Amino acid sequence: MSHLQLARTRIVPEAWRDLTDEQNDAQTAAIYAVIGKYGGDAKVISFAPSDVTLVSVIEYPDELSAKRSIAGILALGTLEYVSVEALWDVVEWVGIVREAGATG
Repeated sequence: MSHLQLARTRIVPEAWRDLTDEQNDAQTAAIYAVIGKYGGDAKVISFAPSDVTLVSVIEYPDELSAKRSIAGILALGTLEYVSVEALWDVVEWVGIVREAGATG
């Protein structure tokens, strides 16, 4: 079973200041490389202007892989995490609820 994660991150301003386009692209690629190293598949990466965060939904093989990815991204020093939430598959959850109601 996979682990789906919703994360809100903010850039570390000092890490992105005065970069060339090539340097910016390299730092972005490094973040994606960490995600890929731990088997992550980025489903959504977007910007939320209301709270100035990057919002991502990433699917990992398991929770430990997600945690390792977060640690690896933090080690880069380019992003900080505002929040991280595990997402539950709604179809699976409905099945669990129905099963509980049937055996309750």
